[in-house]
Amino acid sequence: MKEENIKTKEDTKKSGYCITTYTFRLYTNHKSYLKVTQEKFNALISRFYRVCLRHKEILEGSNRDCSKKLLKLTGITKDGEIGKEYFEIKLPKDLKRTAASMAVRYAKIYFTYLEKSKEDPNIGTPTKTRKFNSPVTFWTGMRKDIQEDGKMKLKLCTRRNEWRFCEVKIKGFERLKGLEILSPTIVIKKDYVLARIPVKHQIEDVTPVKYRLKEENVRICGITFSNSNNFAICTIIDSKGNYLKSLFVSGGNEYRHECKCILNKIYSDKCKIRRWQTVKDDHINYFKKLHNISEYYAHNVSKRIVEFCKENHVRIIAFADLTIYSDDKSYYYRKKIKKYTPIFLRTKILEYLKYKSFKEGILCKLVNSKNTSCKCYKCGGDVKRGKDELKVCCSNGHNMDYFFNSAMNIALACLNIKKS
Repeated sequence: MKEENIKTKEDTKKSGYCITTYTFRLYTNHKSYLKVTQEKFNALISRFYRVCLRHKEILEGSNRDCSKKLLKLTGITKDGEIGKEYFEIKLPKDLKRTAASMAVRYAKIYFTYLEKSKEDPNIGTPTKTRKFNSPVTFWTGMRKDIQEDGKMKLKLCTRRNEWRFCEVKIKGFERLKGLEILSPTIVIKKDYVLARIPVKHQIEDVTPVKYRLKEENVRICGITFSNSNNFAICTIIDSKGNYLKSLFVSGGNEYRHECKCILNKIYSDKCKIRRWQTVKDDHINYFKKLHNISEYYAHNVSKRIVEFCKENHVRIIAFADLTIYSDDKSYYYRKKIKKYTPIFLRTKILEYLKYKSFKEGILCKLVNSKNTSCKCYKCGGDVKRGKDELKVCCSNGHNMDYFFNSAMNIALACLNIKKS
């Protein structure tokens, strides 16, 4: 995420952009050519990688400068000087540069771990990478523009070591109409081929949170997560701290039930069949289903929160920062969370919420979670839970929902940042 066209005044809006990657199925009759291209690309990375290990001195500086030194060391300069590690490369220039930058990155990682292992004997000595399997990114010189029906041409290496443009087709490309498309990455699977296409979204306003809090009509949405039927509880307040609207994102019991049914099938198979190998593949499919269910609910919940905030003109989304807890509390919190429960999806929902809200011009803010659940948001009195754990009552007699009170305190804590 970068900012562009930034003006010096604080009251002016700052425009920017974000990049989102979409995955599509790729149909082609030249799958063997794609494999040959990827093999040559990875062979070049491994060759550059071995050169970097022999010449550690070229790894000083930024990755861009290091890759330039590496290309100079293995090629011929414009003046006709031949490098010490010269070898012939029959690949396009874009692939050479990409392979050099990736080799530099892997070599730097190896040497950093090697230094750590020397300082700490408990850390094992890292091993050198023997084989690479990186997908190929087709830059501007390696592809021709994508047409409206999803067809485009990629520069591929044939079995006769000849480079030519081959036509491929992307399924579902209609979703990207009117967007700025960047260089796609082709991923070869066992039975199919995927195209990962990054897309640039323009954002009209990316003003920082500290300037948004100074606005008169700013609206803040506080979010807290629960382990009940509600994944998240959202409350909106205005610039004066007055309550405006709330949203209870339900579906937690359905998610828990769907995951429990699949886990029961896995457990029953383990009990009935002694030989684990006979049902290993079935269990892999079960865990894939669990992963897909978690992804679906995380995307769905984050989408509903963003739509709710967009309808009510929210500028900032606030949620509690749990990393400031002590080691004992964080351990207890992790121990309390069980897999495939609504609260288990908290980190994944927040991850999706950040980029989806930024795309709509809404920024997220971490807030100190101290006293957000034990104090009343109306009067600041101590809160006690009754027989029903979801209902609380403060010392001054205010009755409210437990998670609603936490969400309001988180939103007010974000609003009080500008005062402190």
